[in-house]
Amino acid sequence: MSAHNWGRVNFISSESAVQIPAEMIHYGVTKIAQVGLARGLAETTAGTGVTVNSVLAGPTWSEGVAGFIEQLARVEREFFQIVRAAP
Repeated sequence: MSAHNWGRVNFISSESAVQIPAEMIHYGVTKIAQVGLARGLAETTAGTGVTVNSVLAGPTWSEGVAGFIEQLARVEREFFQIVRAAP
């Protein structure tokens, strides 16, 4: 790309790069490393016809996400019914 003075590099990262989930630190670390690599390459190719970008996508509504949200709602309801029940 540098030799041809043209090219595009697009990394598909994740919002987990900037909001690292406690239960998936290993995943968040790989995503922030990817963003760092992209940034370094972008600075290296500045002023040329080569561009480097990162897409930090967030969660999308899917069956898995829907199930996760439903489970959170159940846990919240149980918490208030059992742990913080009105006297």
